[in-house]
Amino acid sequence: MSTAIADELDALFAAPVRVTVAGKGVAVRGVRLGELATFLRLYADKPEDALALDAPAVQAWLHRVVGMLAQLSGEPEGWLSDLPDAELEALFAAMWTANRVLLDDSVNGVSRAARRGPRTARDQISWATAAALLVEAGHSHDAVAGYTLTQIEQYVAAHARLAADRRIDALSIARAAQADGKAYRNILRTLESGRAKLGR
Repeated sequence: MSTAIADELDALFAAPVRVTVAGKGVAVRGVRLGELATFLRLYADKPEDALALDAPAVQAWLHRVVGMLAQLSGEPEGWLSDLPDAELEALFAAMWTANRVLLDDSVNGVSRAARRGPRTARDQISWATAAALLVEAGHSHDAVAGYTLTQIEQYVAAHARLAADRRIDALSIARAAQADGKAYRNILRTLESGRAKLGR
């Protein structure tokens, strides 16, 4: 249980993925919402696997990936480019791990597609809608742009739980002025069941 709590807090406070490369500890953070468009374009522009590694299109794309990795790790692009392939692969793996909230495995578990938004208990909303929900809940636009995607998902889920609690409270207050107990109990059970699915 304590590991689950630690994992939830790591997600909420955007703990980076830490790896050691070339004898140096490197922390790779998740993509922030304000950076998501760049990351998605990079992901969408990935050259076909059939192309040779030294093909110009592949090399240009890899240069962009290293630039994104520099941004997410705070390490100089030149230092990253000079790393041996195995060390660079470890950093690429850390980058994908730090951003796993963005990627879904396909049905066959092989290819991956970028998710359109955070998962919620009932359905998936877009990243833009998630941002609007957080701004509506009182987060500033600048703060939301600076949240990692994992933080966005955590905050949206937390706000959904709080909203469900408020609906149950409002019904209980309204019910206190009513008389028919059976209808009230049915509605309350439905709300409580929906709230339970959201977790704590």
